[in-house]
Amino acid sequence: MKKLPTILLWLFAIALQFQLLYIYTQPSDVVIDVEEVFNEFDMKKELEKKAQSIEASQKTIADSLVFQLSQLEKMYEQTTEEEEKLKIENQYQRLREYTESRTEKMQEELMQAAQNFDDQIWNQLDGYLADFGKEQGVNIIFGKIQNNIMYNAADKDRT
Repeated sequence: MKKLPTILLWLFAIALQFQLLYIYTQPSDVVIDVEEVFNEFDMKKELEKKAQSIEASQKTIADSLVFQLSQLEKMYEQTTEEEEKLKIENQYQRLREYTESRTEKMQEELMQAAQNFDDQIWNQLDGYLADFGKEQGVNIIFGKIQNNIMYNAADKDRT
């Protein structure tokens, strides 16, 4: 009868060891700082350069159109014939409308390119994070954006 509590104590100790072994061998959850990973991602830096190149070429086009408008203004001021002034005025009006339309279109194209670049970056990052999770035996990768995660232990941060 005295052996029953001892046996129960041993069984409890063995069960506790198995429980601890189970807990410490289970895959863990990790946290990454999404903004840091996104901003430091090499692909983002490459695509930012492409976006800057697109923006520079669009600025060149816009500057050229503005220059043409200023040239027409000068021509208008220097012309004395009414018929010629009317032609210049019509050219100026058409060019101004085209410039506004083209500028609007270029802004839309730039925004679309930026969105496409962001999509490409996130698709690539998602793949890398999935591979990391599988290789490291991670259950869940939490993304810390601003204050969405109020606290995480330092050993959980894998940024």
